[in-house]
Amino acid sequence: MQQRGRSGRPVKGRRANRPKARKKPISAPSIPDLQKQLEALSGELKEALQQQTVTADVLKVISRSAFDLDAVLNTLVQSAVVLSGGSFGTIFQKRGELFYLTAAHGYTPEMLAYGQANPLAPGTESNVGRTAMTGSVGDGGAR
Repeated sequence: MQQRGRSGRPVKGRRANRPKARKKPISAPSIPDLQKQLEALSGELKEALQQQTVTADVLKVISRSAFDLDAVLNTLVQSAVVLSGGSFGTIFQKRGELFYLTAAHGYTPEMLAYGQANPLAPGTESNVGRTAMTGSVGDGGAR
């Protein structure tokens, strides 16, 4: 251990008189950048709120109508259409070898009546039939 004042080196336990490292100044984000961030976060918040609202609606319907499968399925298809930003949607139920329109959203009453009166068979003539045959929602490689 050095004695005080005997050399130019600092005494053990003391700091040398060095200038402190200066931090680089951080530039503040510009107003347009902040506005873009705000818009993006607002969009995410709106989407999350919409998903929570739709989920709550589905859960309400399920809890109120434990034996009303049609109401539950119609609410589910409506929620799926809203969340996906689509225009229409359907749920088909298999009975025997045919697929019956069980729930729908976004269709005219005439289209619903036609769909309910004309069940679909597995085959390449419809998306439902193709999906039933292939087990995939893809186009089966058709171009």
